[in-house]
Amino acid sequence: MAIQDFQFLTSNGQTLNLLGDALSYTDEIGTGVVEHQILKRNGALHQLAGTPPKKHVFQCCMRGADVQARYQRLVDVITAYPVGVLVHPRLRAGNAVCEGVSASENPGQETDTINYTITFRETGLHDLPQPSPVAAASAAVMEAATTVALATAKAPLVVGQAKTIQSATTAFLATVQSVQGQAVSSLALTAQLANMLTATQLVSNNIGINFTVRASAALVFSQCQAAYNRVIGGTVPIVSYVVGSPISLARLAQQLYRGKARAQEQVIMGLNRIPRPLQIPAMTSLLIPQPDVVRTLG
Repeated sequence: MAIQDFQFLTSNGQTLNLLGDALSYTDEIGTGVVEHQILKRNGALHQLAGTPPKKHVFQCCMRGADVQARYQRLVDVITAYPVGVLVHPRLRAGNAVCEGVSASENPGQETDTINYTITFRETGLHDLPQPSPVAAASAAVMEAATTVALATAKAPLVVGQAKTIQSATTAFLATVQSVQGQAVSSLALTAQLANMLTATQLVSNNIGINFTVRASAALVFSQCQAAYNRVIGGTVPIVSYVVGSPISLARLAQQLYRGKARAQEQVIMGLNRIPRPLQIPAMTSLLIPQPDVVRTLG
């Protein structure tokens, strides 16, 4: 299939039609994978740090009696405003910045011929794709199996609690799937999220056991929380909050939500088991609607 178009449309309204000049091009498309080597271990670990911007390098040639005017306009346009939209010959158009032009001319061999290289790089930030609720809950189930394995090897006294986490996470995944299929209300998932917090904190808050076991239990809850927030997308996210000093629920809600405190008291009561709302002990972990989001809602 022949190349259909190659243009750069600057944000201040200028257009560079480059299709007739193009000879070849190269694209550099990275994945953002970062490699970590571990001392005295073979192999490496890899993490995704975020996809880097694509880079496009075009080899071009201008020919004809008007090359001086055309070349001058190219330079004027990209130096005046190098940001715009690149219409790539093969890829979809996207926001880009022109990094520069490198040109050469050899009148002894060819007259009215300028060879140049023009380089573009994708510009703008993009959010990483978010996992689906089922994918996040499935990741929690896999991590719960890891919690059991770690507890068996490094903290035998909490194996029973780790297995409770595993069972609760499996039930949580089933409820996520039911909510997604509209078989049950999301209120059922809210209750199970509270159960997950209680079950995981029995392990994650136990400072007497191996840290990796505690961290794995905490990660299980984090993944369940991510799944929950994806299910209720479009409403207020639920976050974890640790009470700093003894306080009543009404006072805490006032501190967090100001004029919207009373309504949020009922939400917090529904998300948590609070035996004594008039005096919540210090270091109590609660599930609460994200305060900054609540305060900005109309």
